[in-house]
Amino acid sequence: MKSNTISLKQRLFTLSLHRTLSPNYNDDFTSPVPHLLNSNAVPTDSERRLIQDAVDRVSVLTGDILEALHGGIASERETGFKLDGGKPRLEAGLEFLRVHKAILSPVRQLPAEILAEIISINAESFLLNPHPRLVLDSSNPVNFPWSPSQVSRFWRETTLSLHHLWGQLIIDACLLKGKKPSKAFLKFFTLCLERSQDAPLHIYLCSPTRQPEDLTPFLDLLMAHAERWQTLYLLTKPSFLNALEGVRDRLSSLTRFDSEA
Repeated sequence: MKSNTISLKQRLFTLSLHRTLSPNYNDDFTSPVPHLLNSNAVPTDSERRLIQDAVDRVSVLTGDILEALHGGIASERETGFKLDGGKPRLEAGLEFLRVHKAILSPVRQLPAEILAEIISINAESFLLNPHPRLVLDSSNPVNFPWSPSQVSRFWRETTLSLHHLWGQLIIDACLLKGKKPSKAFLKFFTLCLERSQDAPLHIYLCSPTRQPEDLTPFLDLLMAHAERWQTLYLLTKPSFLNALEGVRDRLSSLTRFDSEA
């Protein structure tokens, strides 16, 4: 009788394990916010509640699966009954938790003013270096300090609101292909000026081997905003100074000028 009782308990335990570990059992870890899985958008209050409820539920479920897996090893030896899907199901649960906890990360919910301050501090660090190595060219048109705009819609809106970021203009002609910069480069350069609005301009121009004529479109654009020049660093031939004659008596905001021929 005792033997039959033990056998029945083993069978019931095995059926319980099978039910818990089966990949087709009950919840298949479907996300309550699938639109946020491949996005950096900030979840709403209602979405955060949905995510937290799902995380709590799946945490319990993965705990049950882990416990069942440990117990299932002994059960398989005793009954010979194979339990399929246990490990993949546990891995799926852990991945669900990782992804959804990331959506609730405080970094993803930074207030706009704090995010703006972080972006600004990092973006302005290059001005401390007399030879900034930031690159704006046609092969990589979006680079620091503009790269935060590519993280999410919220980060983009914040970055676009920081007009001084777009006033950091770097032309490194040594890295441009061809004798003249591409139309794509000129288009993006124009866009930077538009997005800077009335912010001060910090200009770094490196063109030690080219003639001013090679960069005429850029020089014309820059000279049209000469009143906003605050920092100007030239690593060019002396002839570039003659090409900038049009800014004479218009540099009312200029506080720093460095030139190396």
